[in-house]
Amino acid sequence: MAEILGFEASTRHCLAKITIEILRRLRRHEIWRRPSLRFNKLKQRLHISPGGLQYTPIEEDRVPIETRRVVFHGLCPMDTYLDDITGPRLPMLYRRIVMEIAKKVPSWRKKNLFYRGLGVRIPDRKTTIIAPNVFVDYIYPQLIESIGANTLIGEEAALVTHFLYPDRAEIGAISIGKNCLIGARALIAPGVVIGDNATIGAYAVVTRDVPAGATVRGPKSDLLLPVLSGKARVLRRGR
Repeated sequence: MAEILGFEASTRHCLAKITIEILRRLRRHEIWRRPSLRFNKLKQRLHISPGGLQYTPIEEDRVPIETRRVVFHGLCPMDTYLDDITGPRLPMLYRRIVMEIAKKVPSWRKKNLFYRGLGVRIPDRKTTIIAPNVFVDYIYPQLIESIGANTLIGEEAALVTHFLYPDRAEIGAISIGKNCLIGARALIAPGVVIGDNATIGAYAVVTRDVPAGATVRGPKSDLLLPVLSGKARVLRRGR
């Protein structure tokens, strides 16, 4: 299967290895014996399906190492292929238990040890602060490539390395730079790279790369004031 994908660094590229593992499991199904591969250079996405896709074919079936997200198409009905995408259940259950423990540990330094044990790369566990109840994807936590030094991730934020749809699945690596702020309940989608000194607002849904020093606002909220003269006053924030 490594030859089919053609990853030049499959032994050290985590996303490549996971993709190969998923394809090996999918090959148990007849229609997945000879998968079709297409690469979207602009979005750095690898599309894999049991049939043809409307993307430029990969030259000599070699997948560039810069692939950030892999999309598996033709997974309908999803219940037939769910275990192939998520992997063995017992290791997944173990990761879920460890993640739930880490969410409640009061010390962020000890919390980081739990996350590092799951495969999350936290180079500086002393200055990286992950607040309580942060959701770290327990399906593929090793795809969180880096959470930089002096970065703060707010309570109930979500670092999601996989998406499931009724007919397809997506997996992708997440990288967060140094000196970043991830607001409470923000969601970081698969394949996203956040540069150094970036700020992600509370409740923001980040599906694209964020340049260094940039700010992503959360959704605008309405502030409802007490009723005056029979009418409620609404102030729209951010205007």
